[in-house]
Amino acid sequence: MAETFFMLNDIALPTPARGLEFVLSTAVNSGRSAENKVVGEKVGRDTLKYNNLQWLWLSEPDWRTICSILDSFFVMAKVWHPAKGRFVTIQIYPGDRSAQPYWLDSSSKAPLYYTDCKVNIIDTNVTDIE
Repeated sequence: MAETFFMLNDIALPTPARGLEFVLSTAVNSGRSAENKVVGEKVGRDTLKYNNLQWLWLSEPDWRTICSILDSFFVMAKVWHPAKGRFVTIQIYPGDRSAQPYWLDSSSKAPLYYTDCKVNIIDTNVTDIE
């Protein structure tokens, strides 16, 4: 696999297709005062979600590698942090993984390539980011 800005358990993933969304989520513990004003505070740090992480075309070994890494559920990921302007290492878990078999081996009928390989990765907020 080629080196890129996403790494899972120190394994570089291929460069994803356009359409990737960086989502920063802020958890807030809030309520209303007796004057009906919002009273709240930020809880923990902002968490990251990488929506629409997708590859338009992957070989069977590349897609299998990504799926097998994510089979562990909790995975360390080196990702770009849009608010920090640098790479950070966080613990993530995957959302659903999907792909469409494209080319089949003529004798075994096993997929040789996949198209539209997709996964979302979500920050567990376990890892501190400085």
